[in-house]
Amino acid sequence: MNIKQLRFVEVCLVFLSKNKHYERKSDLSNLNIVFEYKNNIFTASTFFKVNENFYYSDTGLEAFGQSFEEKDRLWIDSDVIGAFLPTKTVKTFSNSTDSSVVQYELLKFFVEKEVPELELSQIGNYLFNVENLSTGLKLPIMAVPEEAEFNLISIN
Repeated sequence: MNIKQLRFVEVCLVFLSKNKHYERKSDLSNLNIVFEYKNNIFTASTFFKVNENFYYSDTGLEAFGQSFEEKDRLWIDSDVIGAFLPTKTVKTFSNSTDSSVVQYELLKFFVEKEVPELELSQIGNYLFNVENLSTGLKLPIMAVPEEAEFNLISIN
């Protein structure tokens, strides 16, 4: 998985946490992606602002609560997310009352499917609020090569 795909996974988690079909949104609001990079385990955000500043616009998919935009004008196309996460899948997640089951199902879903890339040129190839869980090192920002490969390990 490359950084653009990792970004898409993070956007999907944020999108689900704001989705009107998912009753237990708070279970998803603080989830982090955990991934392997260069034989170390990391957690990080792929966006400078941790996506809490999204707001709904008046366009987009009705089933998903419409398109949204980050306050720094990073447009996220809900049609791409809707095609990747069909309403049936979202409802399946929402039927579980156990958040660990939802985390497992989401991880399985992201690992088994071909994850689209999310192109955000103004962010570049940076990870934010990085924590190397293997060494304990914390960094506010870390540059990664464009060809960097990541393995999704967990959603917690």
